[in-house]
Amino acid sequence: MKKVLIGFAVLFLAFVATVILSFFMCNNKTEPSAIKITPLEQVNKRHYHFQDEESAASKAGLELVAPIAQQYIDAKKDLGIILAVVTPDGVSTKSFGSLESDEPYEELYGEIGSLTKPFVGLAFASLINDGVVKADTKLAECLPKGVTINGIENITLAMLAAHIAGIPRLPKAIADKADTPQPYADFSDMDVFTALKTAKLNSPGYYEYSNWGAALLAQALTICAGEESWETLIANRVTKVLRLKDIKTEASPLMQGHDASLKPVPDWHFKGMGPAGALKANIKDLAKLAQMMISDDEFAGKEMIKTSLTKIHSIGQLESALHVKTFGAVGLFWHMGSGVIWEATMEKPETKEALHHFVFHNGQTAGATSGLAVIPEKKIGIVMLSNTASPTTSFIVSFYG
Repeated sequence: MKKVLIGFAVLFLAFVATVILSFFMCNNKTEPSAIKITPLEQVNKRHYHFQDEESAASKAGLELVAPIAQQYIDAKKDLGIILAVVTPDGVSTKSFGSLESDEPYEELYGEIGSLTKPFVGLAFASLINDGVVKADTKLAECLPKGVTINGIENITLAMLAAHIAGIPRLPKAIADKADTPQPYADFSDMDVFTALKTAKLNSPGYYEYSNWGAALLAQALTICAGEESWETLIANRVTKVLRLKDIKTEASPLMQGHDASLKPVPDWHFKGMGPAGALKANIKDLAKLAQMMISDDEFAGKEMIKTSLTKIHSIGQLESALHVKTFGAVGLFWHMGSGVIWEATMEKPETKEALHHFVFHNGQTAGATSGLAVIPEKKIGIVMLSNTASPTTSFIVSFYG
C-alpha cells in the first residue's frame, strides 16, 4: 500500500513539474474528399469497457490527495474542485468546496481550456494511422482553397503538434485583447490562416507553447480530412471512437466560472481558435480517457492513443524549488517527463525515489482550470476540474512544497 500511496504522490508532483514546463519551456492541388472515411480502429474492434466502480487502489489514492485539495479550498485559492483518481480497475471521485450548483457534481461540465489540445492530437494520430496525412505533411499542403502563405514552407503538421513550428503563442489580434472578457470570440476559421501573412514567425525547431499552432493544426487537418469543421473532426475521429460523448463544445449544466479573486466570469466563446481551448467535459469522461491511457486491454482507439504519445521533441531539463529534476518531451500535444523526485513522504523528505514516465496536459480559461496526468508504468492517473482560474494543478505545493 505504501508503494501505491507514494506512486500517487509522485504523480501529483509530476503535475507540478509539467505545469511549469508547459508554460516556460495541406495549399492542396485537388479538392479534399467529401467522403468521410470511417476510422479503421472502429472496424471489428470492441469499444472500451469503463471500469467506473471504486477500487481499493483508487480509494487509497483519493484518500491521500483529498486533504491537499481541501487545503487549497480553505486557503481560498479555489472555490470548487472535482477530482478523480484512476486505476485500470476502478475510479474514485470527490468534490471539494462550492460548485454553486444543485446538480450532482458527476453531471457538471467544466471548461477544459488547453486540455482540448490533446484531443486535436488524438485526431491527428487517427489520421496518421489511417494514412490520410503523415507526421511530416507540410502545413502548406492543407491550406484553404485559394490561400497562399509565404514563409511556412518548412512547417510540418507534427511541428505544430509539438509546439516547435515557430508560431507565436497568439495572433496579434487576440493578444491585443488578452485582458478583455472574450479575446477569442471574433477570430474566424479563415483568420487562423490569413493572420500568418503578417505575423513574425520564429525559427522552427524550438519549443514555444502556441495556442495559435494548435488551432492551425486542427483547421488544417479538417481540410485534409474533408470534414465540415474541427468539431466534427474531433467527434468523428476521437470522441465517437472512444465513446466520450460528454466531451464537446456545447454542454449543460456548465459550472459557473470564477477568476483568481473568486469573482464570477463568463465562459469563453470561440470560433477559429476553438481547437486551442473550447471543449467542455465532465469528470467521468476525462477519467475514462485517463483509464484508457493506462489500460492493457485491446479496444477501438488504443492505437490512436498510442500514436498520440509518440515523442516528437525533447524540451530539456527543468529543476525547481520542489526538488524536481524533469526531462521533458512533447508528443502530439501531450507533455511527458521522467527523472528524479523526492520521495513523497513527510517523514523522510531527504530520501529520493526514481520518477517514472508520466504524461500530462492541463488547461485554463478565464474562469476554469483542468488537468489530466497518468503514470503508465504505475497504472495510475488523476483528473481534475475546477471552477476557478487558478494554478489548481499545482496545489500539491501547499502540502509537499
